[in-house]
Amino acid sequence: MTDVRPRVHVVEDDAVARDALCLLLDCDGWQACPHPSADQFLAASDVGPGDVVISDIRMPGRSGLDLLTALNARDGAPPVVLMTAYGEIRDAVNAMRAGAVDYLEKPADPDRLLEVMRRFRGVAADPEAVDSLRRDARARLSRLTAREREVLVHLLRGETNKEIARALSLSHRTVEQHRGHIMLKTNAASFADLVRYGSLSHASG
Repeated sequence: MTDVRPRVHVVEDDAVARDALCLLLDCDGWQACPHPSADQFLAASDVGPGDVVISDIRMPGRSGLDLLTALNARDGAPPVVLMTAYGEIRDAVNAMRAGAVDYLEKPADPDRLLEVMRRFRGVAADPEAVDSLRRDARARLSRLTAREREVLVHLLRGETNKEIARALSLSHRTVEQHRGHIMLKTNAASFADLVRYGSLSHASG
């Protein structure tokens, strides 16, 4: 019998983490396909419409960003969620700018991971879903004041609060307040959410 569940390709070099992710996703109704490296995934995968990829960023051989770049060069590139244990702002920014649909820190909260995966289930095969995500991102960002938008631009460049304060001639405390307002007004659950909204809102549609 053909397995009609949506497929998610799990690219993770840590066998324990890979098995745990696959079990979690299988229990949520996905057909989880494990891959121990980006190279093996690219060599053997048959990514189809509606498939999603979740990959560690830091792996031996090709990194998750390398994998993302390689997939984006193909026709019908699938949505890619990147994960890393080294949660730095610039990692998130680089991942989202490179085309990742989301970014999660390891160890990922199971509920948060499943929320992300459900959001992008079937997006690759449904252009209207992508347009809906873009409209939602633009609506969220439209709630910001002009100053908050300025701060957001610097955040999306991967700058720290200290760097933003210096660039905009603001106090560190004021930047922190603006950042908090931005998160509240956009209802962003994480910095990765915020970067995703910024990326989607500027994407051509």
